[in-house]
Amino acid sequence: MIKFKHFSSMPSAFKQAFFSEEKGQDWLQNSLGASWEELCTACGFLSGVVVLRSEEEQSFSEVAAFGYGEEGFYYPFMASSGEAIAKLKSEPFPLSFSGSMYDLFHPEAEALALGIYGQENKGFIGFLLVEAKEIQSFAPYILRLFAEKISYEMLQPDSPIAAKSVERAPSSEPLLVPYLPDLEQCIHTFQTQKMITLYGEKGTGKRTLAKWIHESRVPGSAFLLVSSVPEHFGKFEKALIQWAAEVGGGSLAFVDASHWSLGQQKILLDWRNENPEPGLFFLEHPPFEKPEGLATFRQFLESNLSLLPSVSTYRSQEVSQIVGLFFAELAKAQNRPGLSLDPKVIVEMAKRSWPGNWQDIKNSLLLGILNCTSKEVSLQDVFSGKNQLQLGVPDSEDLDLRMAIQALERQKILNAKRIFSGNQIRMAKALGISRGALQNKMKQLDLL
Repeated sequence: MIKFKHFSSMPSAFKQAFFSEEKGQDWLQNSLGASWEELCTACGFLSGVVVLRSEEEQSFSEVAAFGYGEEGFYYPFMASSGEAIAKLKSEPFPLSFSGSMYDLFHPEAEALALGIYGQENKGFIGFLLVEAKEIQSFAPYILRLFAEKISYEMLQPDSPIAAKSVERAPSSEPLLVPYLPDLEQCIHTFQTQKMITLYGEKGTGKRTLAKWIHESRVPGSAFLLVSSVPEHFGKFEKALIQWAAEVGGGSLAFVDASHWSLGQQKILLDWRNENPEPGLFFLEHPPFEKPEGLATFRQFLESNLSLLPSVSTYRSQEVSQIVGLFFAELAKAQNRPGLSLDPKVIVEMAKRSWPGNWQDIKNSLLLGILNCTSKEVSLQDVFSGKNQLQLGVPDSEDLDLRMAIQALERQKILNAKRIFSGNQIRMAKALGISRGALQNKMKQLDLL
């Protein structure tokens, strides 16, 4: 470890960068940026950046920058999956980059990158990168000293790297189950008849419940959601036969089958008589239309009907519990399990009206996670005016490709916006598209 006594003639500007009354999280949030600027100025660096990650998160974020102006800059060769980062992770030595070979902010300059390593075997937690007309011999030592300063402050209580991981909450899917009327009878009927109709408003959890019942009955087998069936009867019949031949004892979930034609009803009934093993789910939205046509098919939909209540019928305490579980799952899925949720958000969600029910709530929580740049998701993060956007990527059994692509693009752009503090030039470079293409994409996805 480098000691301050190695620099008996350290300039006062250096000392101001390393010594502060603030410690730990306070120093990281309030003084790191100013200290980095003082250090870069005193060393004669043209520009420089500090990039860190928290212990729980696997993505890197810029925490301090100097000399890039308002537009900023993105170093493509320092991508998290690149060769440079791999070297910094494996070797505690600085890396040099020439402007003639690499894309630097100052093309005629040289760059020096140095890894930051957490204490107590925390491993690689980030890096420093500076540009100068000529890298002086003292630069690696000064940067190493500053890297150790950051590492030390991160170890202090309440800093992001010292925060303990939040244990993964149990799945929120079964939590909705106890509120369903006559659930045990419905499950028993499904186990014997292998068929059930789930009726409820959009976002009440019909698909989630269907998957849970399916996985409880035949874990590991195929589950396919069918939003529409072919109008051509022969194609519909062929698709059913091929599916049964390929997966055997899985389950099919049909959306709004009450709107089917007489021919479609008959094809499914005939197929069912020949294939009694697969499970059948019918997911119906209001208004429920009694199907015209075959009495047997009408009986299919009505004999084992289970109503899923909307969010408005739940008590506030129940909504708060479910919101907490949803948040834990979404934070885990976004590689941010160390994140917490402001209790005010839970209170506000329990009071609000949700036309899209649980889907709207999950969408708002995901938006808050993607917007959050701190350790706690706030009211402003969650209720930013974009709550109606589809952010969750559909499950693998949902075949709506357009919706899946749009949801994934929104997530990537919002993540880049968080990492680069909304700087569109740096966002575009990280996303691998032009700034104009990014702006057009943000308009198309209603992110502007």
